[in-house]
Amino acid sequence: MDLAALRKSPLALAAAFCSAVTLHSGLAHADIVADGTTATTVDRIGGAEVVNIARPSAGGVSHNTFDRFSVGTEGAVINNSRVDGSSALAGALSANPNLADGTARIILNEVTSNRRSDLNGTTELFGDNARYILANPNGITCDGCGFIRTPTAVGDAGTRLQEVLLSTAVPGLDALDGATIRLTVDRNNTAQLVIGAGGLDASNVDITTLLTRQASVNGLVEALGGQLQLYAGAGEMTVADGAATTWQPDPAAGGRDVSVAIDASAAGAMHAGQIFILATDAGTGVSLPTDLLASGDIEITAAGGLVYRDARSQAGDVRIGTTAAGADLASDGLTQAAGDVVLAADGDVQAAQLRADGDVAATSRSGRLTAGAVTAGGAVDLAAQDDLAYGSAEARGGDVTVGTTDARAGIRTTGSTVAAGDVTWQISGEAAQITDGPGQLSAGGAINLHCAAGDGACRVVSQRDLTLAAGTLNTQADIETAAGRDLTIQADLDSGRRLDSGGDLRIAAAAGDIRSTGSLRAAGDLTLVTAAGAQLILDGSLVTGGELYLQGDGSYRHDATGTQQIGGQRHIDLYELINQDVLADLADGTLRVSRLDNQGLIENQGALRLQVDERFDNSGLIVSLEGAVDIGHRLPGEATGQIYNSGLITALDLTNNQLGQSGMILDPSDLVMAHTRAILDGRQRSAAELAREIQDANARLIAELNLDEAVTGVVGIQAERLTQTGTGRISGSDVDLEVGTLTNQGGQITAGRNLSITGEVLGNANAAPYYGVISAGRRLQATLGQRIDNSGLIEGGNVILDAPVINNTGGGWTPAAPAGGVIDTAGYLDALGGQAWFAQSGGDYRHILRLLYDNDLLVSDPTRLTRAFLDAGGIRLGPDAQLAGDDVYLAELLMHTLRAQGGMAFATGDRNGLGQLSTLYANTRAYMEATGLAFGQLPDSSQRAAVRAPVLVFAPQAQADGRTLYVPRLLLPEADGGLQQQAERLSAQIVAQENLFLKGETITNRDADLLAGDNLVIEAVDLNISGRQRDWYVDADGQVRYRTAQIAAGNDVVVQLSGRYVQDGAQVLAGN
Repeated sequence: MDLAALRKSPLALAAAFCSAVTLHSGLAHADIVADGTTATTVDRIGGAEVVNIARPSAGGVSHNTFDRFSVGTEGAVINNSRVDGSSALAGALSANPNLADGTARIILNEVTSNRRSDLNGTTELFGDNARYILANPNGITCDGCGFIRTPTAVGDAGTRLQEVLLSTAVPGLDALDGATIRLTVDRNNTAQLVIGAGGLDASNVDITTLLTRQASVNGLVEALGGQLQLYAGAGEMTVADGAATTWQPDPAAGGRDVSVAIDASAAGAMHAGQIFILATDAGTGVSLPTDLLASGDIEITAAGGLVYRDARSQAGDVRIGTTAAGADLASDGLTQAAGDVVLAADGDVQAAQLRADGDVAATSRSGRLTAGAVTAGGAVDLAAQDDLAYGSAEARGGDVTVGTTDARAGIRTTGSTVAAGDVTWQISGEAAQITDGPGQLSAGGAINLHCAAGDGACRVVSQRDLTLAAGTLNTQADIETAAGRDLTIQADLDSGRRLDSGGDLRIAAAAGDIRSTGSLRAAGDLTLVTAAGAQLILDGSLVTGGELYLQGDGSYRHDATGTQQIGGQRHIDLYELINQDVLADLADGTLRVSRLDNQGLIENQGALRLQVDERFDNSGLIVSLEGAVDIGHRLPGEATGQIYNSGLITALDLTNNQLGQSGMILDPSDLVMAHTRAILDGRQRSAAELAREIQDANARLIAELNLDEAVTGVVGIQAERLTQTGTGRISGSDVDLEVGTLTNQGGQITAGRNLSITGEVLGNANAAPYYGVISAGRRLQATLGQRIDNSGLIEGGNVILDAPVINNTGGGWTPAAPAGGVIDTAGYLDALGGQAWFAQSGGDYRHILRLLYDNDLLVSDPTRLTRAFLDAGGIRLGPDAQLAGDDVYLAELLMHTLRAQGGMAFATGDRNGLGQLSTLYANTRAYMEATGLAFGQLPDSSQRAAVRAPVLVFAPQAQADGRTLYVPRLLLPEADGGLQQQAERLSAQIVAQENLFLKGETITNRDADLLAGDNLVIEAVDLNISGRQRDWYVDADGQVRYRTAQIAAGNDVVVQLSGRYVQDGAQVLAGN
């Protein structure tokens, strides 16, 4: 049906109506004339014509036939009274003499001539109530007509008529029961039922029915408080006493001679309690460009196209639709209901505004759907086969569901979509577009974006900023915004699709997880906000041209599952972060969390600040390049709750292209012991000589490792409790620990220059298979409010320990010296190389230090020791050869292998990996020169017997790529007491290269050493020193001597006590 033709048709019909009025203008004062075939009589009383209806049949039907039946402005009275009374139109009126046996229940007035009926006045039903039917197959015009009732029976106060039925049908009365009337509208009858400008007043009628093939409405039809029914089409209506009216349309009627079944002008409004309009002839349209207002339901159905303006129900539903194939439905006004609004058509559906307190549903079964603003107190359901477009949709008490079914169809909206429940888009085509307006999808439940063809088969594209707000976003569609336009998602997310913002991208979880296995892309910044107790899972790709913000009260596991490209920096402010990969781009070098579990690498080029409120677990690597590491609480003045470190925390400053000395331990105990033995043997030795030996040894190591005094890397930690175990290491040029309780169980805390420890309790102990070390190259100061317990190694240039209780106790576990044999590192290559701080290279060195090689600002050479070794032997690696790794990797590999086999980390007298590697290279060069062993060869038995000190040999391994990988093996001489004695001395020693100062209330030294290269000062109330163990040895002169617990200094030992002094089996030695 052509909707444009429907919109124009009132003008044509208005012209036809005017012609009809002209033809019958002579009937302005027409009377009512019975045709004489019934006992019906007509009188004029008081200006009004009074019709005494015929005697009713046994079924209660009074059938009256007329040659002419029109009602003038004076009105007409239908007399259905058995008693006298007063008529509203005729005045005093006598009873109808035809009703001696009873009044009629149905009054049928039939026009048998070819004259139309013009109803220009009021028809009054006088007497008992009845159903009133006027049937004129020639046509009926109602122009100012109306219907009233005047009761006459005692006790009858009702003034409303049961029903008024105006019809252009041919009536027939069932002869068998006399109670059933069949009104037949012939398919060839084109007579019109016209409502003129004067309108139809049925406000006193319960049911008003208009039955015709064609209706023209140009005036107000008012049936307030009642039901208005308009049937347009060929067929048969059955009216029976005591039964509901039924309608059977003629299926073969089609649109013969009629294209528009119901045509109204703008003035042809309909106001009723309920409105029911049905046009049944196939292909005939309905045009209602007017106001339809009902207190109850409005229902309109057409077999052709349907056009209307406004349809409003104050307390019921509005249901409007077309039934024929391809029939369109259009409204350019407001469709509103206190209940539901339902629009349905096989063709296109257009609706300007849809509003309901209940649900709104609009469906185009085979065409397009176009809607403006759609608002529902319940749910909204918009569906089309072809394209679907709407302005805005709001479901205040339910879901919004929008969907298409054709593979070429698209969805387009220019406004917001809001639902108290879910928002669901079923996208059958390639794209759904948001072209204008606020660009918002908001749901109290979930947002579901489904692609009919499966995941990734469709897109949601916004030309404006787009916001998706819901409890959960489930999308099979890619979502993207135009260049410069932001995408905001406020919902829990589980997406395997592409979310692409031409501007900023922000995803904030409602209460659950954010999971992306697809891609997140932002031309600007990308922000992810987690919910409390929920997770952020990024297993896909992430690309942002700007900054990356990770925020909220949830947890994020950063691993290598996905890929991330960040144009700016990474801002992290979360409840929990679990890092299993590399974080090397923190904004301002700052990370803010309540809980941090680092199993990978966190590094920054500059200062690195880890603000951790509750707990920090580190089994990975924390590194600052060219700066410092600061670990503490997010709030100033507060401290991290607990720190557990089994990894490495270090700060490096390599501005002079030097490898920093962090983690390097220079142990002067060998020199101190040699100095002490010389004194015991009676040889003259001075403290100055000892200091000079220590200084020279330190200078040699520094020169060998190419250290620089200008290194300034700083590590600062503030925590309530710091526990370090096993492989844990904290190192920097300067280290400052403000910790309530510091427990170092087999770990290493080292400062190239100064180390400061403040708090309440310090515990340092060996823990098999690791030894506990706290060391500073220059100054080590520990000030504790309660106690210091040491059974490991505490050493520094100058050492100051201040605590009420200081216990230095030996006799616990000590490392075992490596036994003679071969230590093969091949089985540990991949385990170490897979750690986050190493990367694989295709160059001469397979495993390289990621920190240096990935940093364009650093030009340090972490292969210097190895290259020097190769160059000294004239060794050249060919293009098909590769070493296992660079200096740092090889140093770690050797320590890792020794530890894994249950012994000391060192087979030499060194206390650091690079120092050990340097010593091993020096031993190996001498060994290769002495034995003639070539690089890449394994020694024979005679060469093996010549090993006098730990050396390295490199075993060749063929690789899948055809290259040869050279893997180090450590060859050890037969075990000797010197190496084991060195290992044992790592147990319970406090050593100062220069001065050692201990201050406390109670100081205990049991089976342990307090050693100072220069002076040793003790200030205490009580001092207890004891040595229950003795180590026997033979000196250079063949004398048998022993060593036990010692307090020794190269110069003076000064003890100031105010309480008790107990010495049992220990030695106190002084150079002076």
